[in-house]
Amino acid sequence: MAITYSIRYTGAYPTETGTPYQVPRPFRLSCHEPFQFTHRRPLSEVDADHLSGPCTVVHVDKKKDKILITPQFLTDRFAEFARDDDVWDYGFLETVLFTNLPQPLSLDGPCITLLISLGVKMFGRWKPICHKGDPNTLQQGPYWISGQDLWPILRLYPDRFDAFVRSTIQSESTRDYPISNDNSKFSKQCPTSLSIAVPSRLSFPPSDKRPLAGLRIAVQDNTDIIGQRTGASSRSFTKLYAPVAETAPAVQKLIDLGAIVVGKTKTTQFGDPDPSTSNWVDVHPPFTPRADGYQSPGASSAGSGAAMAAYDWLDFATGTDNYGGLRAPAASEGLFTMRPSYGLVSMKGIIPWGVVSDTFGVFARGTRTLNLVSRLLYKSFPNSNRDSLPTKILYPSEYWQNQHTESKVIFESFISKLEAHLHVKRTVISIEELWQTTDHANNLIHIQTYLHDTLPDACAPVQTKVYKEIQKDYIQQFGRAPYFNPQDQYKLEWLPTVTAQKHKDAITQLAVFRRWFEKEIIPPSTDGSSGTLLLLPWSTGKPSYRDEHHDKPNRTGQGWEHWMISIFAQAPEMIVPIGQTSFFSKVTKKEEWLPVSIGIIGARHSDPSLIGVVHDVIRFSGMEREVQTGETAFEVGSVLEDRQELNNSTAIF
Repeated sequence: MAITYSIRYTGAYPTETGTPYQVPRPFRLSCHEPFQFTHRRPLSEVDADHLSGPCTVVHVDKKKDKILITPQFLTDRFAEFARDDDVWDYGFLETVLFTNLPQPLSLDGPCITLLISLGVKMFGRWKPICHKGDPNTLQQGPYWISGQDLWPILRLYPDRFDAFVRSTIQSESTRDYPISNDNSKFSKQCPTSLSIAVPSRLSFPPSDKRPLAGLRIAVQDNTDIIGQRTGASSRSFTKLYAPVAETAPAVQKLIDLGAIVVGKTKTTQFGDPDPSTSNWVDVHPPFTPRADGYQSPGASSAGSGAAMAAYDWLDFATGTDNYGGLRAPAASEGLFTMRPSYGLVSMKGIIPWGVVSDTFGVFARGTRTLNLVSRLLYKSFPNSNRDSLPTKILYPSEYWQNQHTESKVIFESFISKLEAHLHVKRTVISIEELWQTTDHANNLIHIQTYLHDTLPDACAPVQTKVYKEIQKDYIQQFGRAPYFNPQDQYKLEWLPTVTAQKHKDAITQLAVFRRWFEKEIIPPSTDGSSGTLLLLPWSTGKPSYRDEHHDKPNRTGQGWEHWMISIFAQAPEMIVPIGQTSFFSKVTKKEEWLPVSIGIIGARHSDPSLIGVVHDVIRFSGMEREVQTGETAFEVGSVLEDRQELNNSTAIF
C-alpha cells in the first residue's frame, strides 16, 4: 500500500509539512556492515532495524581500483543530483548509503566533517539483494529507508490545470508496466486535481538500449495502456469496457526505449472536434496556462497539450492527429509537434477516427526532444539522406492574406531566417490556381467544392462501426442507451447519410489529390529528405475564450482548410512556435500574450529530415530552442526586442 510523507526542507533537515512524496514499494537490502554514526557513537549502539527517514544512495567512482571518496567528490555529486533531479533534495542526506564498494567503507576526517555540515546523521556501505538482470537493480538517488527496506521515492505534483484523467506509476514486477495511482494529496489547494507521481530521474540513467530512460510522458486517453481503462472522455465508454490487456504498440515502443508513463490525459470525446467548453459534457476540458488561463485548449489532444504547456516536470506527451488533434493544441499552446507521414506509426490500440487520416505523434517544448523521440518512434527509411537541404520554399498566398499585424511581423522574421539558412527565397503560389490550371481530371471544379465532403465521407464507415458497437454493447449490458456529447450526437444523425458510393468517391478524391500534390507541389521523398517546404500560418492573433457559446454542432469535418493539406497529402507537417503577440484580455483586464506558430509541410516520408531542418534554423539563427511553461511561451522582453529589431530593418518582401 502506498504511503505519503510530506517534507519541507529547512536547511538540510526535513519537517513533516510541505512537499509531498509517495513511497510505492520496497527494495530489500542486505547489510554488509553496520551503519556508522557521524557523531562517532559506538557501532554497537546502532540498530538498523529501527531506521526510518529520507535517504540518499551514492554510487562511488572507481579509478584503477582506487576508491575516490573525497570532499570534492561528495560536493560535486550532490550538486549534480540537485541540478538534474526535481525529486532529490539536500533533505535526503539524513542518511547516506554508498554502493559500488568492493571493500569496507572508510572516510577521512574532511569527508565526515562535510557530511555532518550537510545534515547527514548516518552513513554506511550497503548492497541490495537483486539478481543479475533484475529491472529493480538499485540506482543512486533519493529513497525512503525503513528498517531493512529501501523504498524509491515519488514526488507528487498537483494537476492544477485538470489535464489528466488518471495518474500511473510503474508496477512492482517490472518497470515497463504502468499501474493506476489515482489520489489527491492537494485536495485543500486544488479540490479537483489529481496528484501525479513522478520518479527520480537519477533512478533511470539513459543507455544505448534505453535512450529515453528518465523521460516522463503522458498518454492521451484514447490510447490503450495495459491494465488501464481507455475512456476517450466518455463516461459510458469508460464504464462499459474492462481494462485493456495490451498496450498500444506506439506507446509500448516508447516504454521499451525507457520512457516513464506518469498518467493519461484528457481528450475530446472519441477524438471529435468538440469546442470547449459547451460541447465537453462528460468530461470538463483542461485549462491552458497560456495568457489569461481561459483560452481554448485546442483540439482532440488538448489534455496532452495543456500538460506540456503547464508542467516543466513532464518531458513529452502523446497525441493523435486525425483532424488537427496534434497541430491545433500545439499552435494554441506554443509547442512543437509534428503530424507524421500517414502510416509511419501503428494505430493499433488507439480508438480510430478515420483509417485514412489517423496518425500518432508527440508534443515537446523543444526541437531536441522532438527530434530524439521522433527518430526513435518513426520508421527509418533506406538510403536516408537527412543532410540534404530543401531547395524550394512555397508560400501559398491564399492562406497568408488578411494577417494579424503583429503576427505578420513574427512570421516574416522566421521566414527570412529560414530563407537565409537555406539560401533560397520563397516562391509565392496559389494552390487553387494550380489546381485549376494543371493537368488532372477534375481541374474544372474548384478545390473547395471537389474536396468539401471528402474527409468525413472517407472516415464514415469506421466511425459508424465504432458507434454501433458501443451502442450495442452498452444496451446489452445495461439495458439502456449510452450518452454521447453533442458533437457525437450530431454525427450519429449524419453518418447514415453517407452511402457506399459517397465513401467510394471520397477514397478516389483522396487519391486524386495526393497524386496531384506530389506531382505539382511536393514530390514524395525517395531518400528521407524533402526538396520543398510549404509554409502555412497557424496563428490569427485573436483570443479564443473557453466560455464562448457555440451553435449546435452541424458539421463533422466538411470543408477545405489549410490544415487539411497534410492530411490529404499524407505528408508530415511540423508546428513551430516562433513568437507571441499581445491582446487585451476580457478576463484579466490587462495585456496578455498568445503564441505565434507556423506550419511547415515536407515531402511524404521526409519526417526526420524536416525536424532536422527546423532544428538547425532555430539553432543557427539564435532563436529560442525551447519554449517555457506557464503564461507565456517565451520571455516577453526577448520577443519584443526581436520585433523591434525587425521593425527597424528594411522590409525584404
